[in-house]
Amino acid sequence: MVGDGLSQEAVALGGHVAQRLLDCYPVFMETEPAALRRAFRVLSLAACQDIAQEAYLRVGSKADAGKLPPGTNVMAYLRRTARNLALDRCREQQRGRRLVLMSGDALDAVTEPRAVADDGPRVLQELVIPAIEGMPESLRRKAAR
Repeated sequence: MVGDGLSQEAVALGGHVAQRLLDCYPVFMETEPAALRRAFRVLSLAACQDIAQEAYLRVGSKADAGKLPPGTNVMAYLRRTARNLALDRCREQQRGRRLVLMSGDALDAVTEPRAVADDGPRVLQELVIPAIEGMPESLRRKAAR
């Protein structure tokens, strides 16, 4: 329909945002993975590099579609997108674990305590006692204490 979408002026300004985005690529890809690694210690450097690349592609798609305002600080927008993606990745990795918030947005994983199994007597009979019986006499006395 006529009038739908962005005006030609907005599209042209979106092109300027896209150009600024292209210009900041080398600096962003050089600095952001290390910054993410420092902030999210549970992620590997390779994962942080992947996240930075994904953030750049997502923001680039938005800029290409003209969905970023002309005055957008593209470096800040990229960093925020990367941080959000890193948080998502940490949440995926930490399912089944407790998350502890550490200094700002960084996450450190603490493993959930395991429940004591009801088969303790079976484990004792099948594993522990035979292991103790297989030890030399001096070690058996230490294990019995």
